[in-house]
Amino acid sequence: DIANLVNALGSSDSGAFDSANASLQTDTNKLADFDYKAMSTKIEGFYQGLIDAYNSDIDKANKA
Repeated sequence: DIANLVNALGSSDSGAFDSANASLQTDTNKLADFDYKAMSTKIEGFYQGLIDAYNSDIDKANKA
């Protein structure tokens, strides 16, 4: 979208600029609405057990 916006600006095409700008605003709104906290919670839920098991095994190996 940004490339389209720059290209339209460079070619002085106001119709293409308006279209690219609208598309960019739509994408920006989608990013603003994304729930990053939920994504982080899902990632942590998936990996935390693996991380804990790894750390436990490392602790056991260091005590040996």
